[in-house]
Amino acid sequence: MSIPEVAPASSDRATESVIEKEKIDCATIELNGEYFTASNHLFALLEMQKQYPNWQKEELHPKDGFLTTHGRFVDRNEAFKLAEQAGQLDSDESSGASFLQSEYLH
Repeated sequence: MSIPEVAPASSDRATESVIEKEKIDCATIELNGEYFTASNHLFALLEMQKQYPNWQKEELHPKDGFLTTHGRFVDRNEAFKLAEQAGQLDSDESSGASFLQSEYLH
């Protein structure tokens, strides 16, 4: 009895890369090029304060936004559009909104 040969994978399939649709990953505070992430912005801010306890006295200006699954930091307006396109929004929570809050994500 002979063992059947298995055809090699098509070169097209072997080299085909799958590009995942960009989605919102987590709430993020950005300060001085550093990202502090959490499930919501309050928790991200608390993480930032561990490293920068005097950020208000030092007049530092953190930015709030979101990190995407592609590693990009986006503001709340762009994040809302991405989450909407990716089907990540809870329609009851986000109805009428134009910027993203972490509570809108499901």
